[in-house]
Amino acid sequence: MADEAFVEVGVGHVDELDDPGCREFRIGEGDWPFKGFVVRQGDDIFAYQNYCVHVGHPLNWQPDRFLTEDGQHIICASHGATYEIASGLCVAGPCRGKSLRRVEVRVDDGRILVRGPTGVGPVRPGRSLLRRGGGVRSDRRVVRSRGAAGG
Repeated sequence: MADEAFVEVGVGHVDELDDPGCREFRIGEGDWPFKGFVVRQGDDIFAYQNYCVHVGHPLNWQPDRFLTEDGQHIICASHGATYEIASGLCVAGPCRGKSLRRVEVRVDDGRILVRGPTGVGPVRPGRSLLRRGGGVRSDRRVVRSRGAAGG
């Protein structure tokens, strides 16, 4: 996808998210808008495409609900696969060892901004949408990504 097809959009303010907490976002319109979500964990913010790497459907059934009951992992509502929040790595379930697709995220003066495509068709497993970094701290320090996105 050409670089000009990527845009940056605001998802909200860090203080609007619970800790831990999530918020969905979408970029673009039509039949294939890009759908993703951000996760706040302490001072860290992470962003992923809302796409199960096991079967290719959205991870959540209810708006903004992506975390396990204890808030320690991202969970697929369909089959219960659990993913590490910081890396997106599946640590339990049928997609163990694969990772969610990271999305570029940054925090500017408390505003959470994500950068992604204006729309996508079905995305091939293992394709990363991350251009730089994997997560950020709300104080703007970059958190190192662990490994490559995708599986």
